[in-house]
Amino acid sequence: MKRTIILVLASIGCAGEAHDVSTLREAIDQSQVSIHDMVGVAESSMLDGRAVTAELRLDGGRALYAYGAIGGGSRHDIRIDTIDGAIVSSAVSGAGSDPCPDSISLAEAIAIAEGEVERGSVIAAIPDDDVACAREIQVLGPDLLWEVKVGADGAVLEREESDETED
Repeated sequence: MKRTIILVLASIGCAGEAHDVSTLREAIDQSQVSIHDMVGVAESSMLDGRAVTAELRLDGGRALYAYGAIGGGSRHDIRIDTIDGAIVSSAVSGAGSDPCPDSISLAEAIAIAEGEVERGSVIAAIPDDDVACAREIQVLGPDLLWEVKVGADGAVLEREESDETED
């Protein structure tokens, strides 16, 4: 049975295209740097940077990591190449401050979520819409997409097959 991932718009930024697990797995396997490792690059690109979101974006055959980060009183949109780890673009996208300054870092939350899925690779990490300061993290396993909810203190609140898939 083939599963198609529907992560439309916000989840991985595929502009409405459906991607199957093999397409996402190929993008991850071709990456020379991880979404986890590049959090620090995104954060260090600005004064007092703190990443709050991360996504794998597939755009016209090119894979990029997109980070939403807060620094210097502004929200920044940072794109990083998945092959060489270079910043492709960085732009201020508005005013902002960290809504959860006492929560674990995005890098820590990603590491926790990846540890919950055998051979897991995060493809998206966004604020959870149900639990304050928790993160909803999409983790691609060998053949399934999982959703891991990580609390502000690093506790795994939930782990389930992602509802962003379709049979």
